[in-house]
Amino acid sequence: MATSDLADAFTLVTVDEVVQEMALNAELTDAYTPVILGAIRRATIKVEGLLGTSLQPRSVVDTFFVSGAGPLSEDGHYKLRLSQSLVRDDVDLACGFWDTGMKGQLRDLYDTILDPSKGILNVPAGVARSRYLQVSYAAGYNTDDTNVPEEIKQAIMLYVPVMMLSEESKETEATKGTSRANDLAGLALDMLATYLRHAGPLIKPMSTKVADYEPVTPPVVLDVPET
Repeated sequence: MATSDLADAFTLVTVDEVVQEMALNAELTDAYTPVILGAIRRATIKVEGLLGTSLQPRSVVDTFFVSGAGPLSEDGHYKLRLSQSLVRDDVDLACGFWDTGMKGQLRDLYDTILDPSKGILNVPAGVARSRYLQVSYAAGYNTDDTNVPEEIKQAIMLYVPVMMLSEESKETEATKGTSRANDLAGLALDMLATYLRHAGPLIKPMSTKVADYEPVTPPVVLDVPET
């Protein structure tokens, strides 16, 4: 990837932040900028893979079918695993259901509980069982957002030297950096613990539509009391 392309690639940390964090010689920064940019991009992709979500901001519509066969939580909710975690709070999440199949007007679903960090939405079993649900929301961060979790930024910066050591090992067929890289990767994983999307009895979407981030317009819904 060309340097100009790397400079335009999405990331939540800057070259200057990495230089400061790694205490690199500022006079050599220009010469190493392509290397650092490439490592930042690979580190970002690595963190996205660990989290199971994109860090880039996007508008999302997930569609679920709740068969009723899955386990219930103690408080009578099914757990939906949204396709994206890191749900934004500047756009209201909207959850609705259809009375029959996926036809007619969406009705509002009450008593939902969201874990935005992990993208887990708890929905009441009484209404959700044997129905199709649609969840509209926004997730991810802009590069200039001030509310990006520090743990995520730090994890990316920890993976930058890991990626640089990995490239060096490939070129020199050396293994001296492996231990250090493993230590840094372990620290990064510990930092992300709060945001990791665990496996378990979660209902995954049957389909997902993703678009560039923009305020989501909630569907028109009818007020229907929970049964």
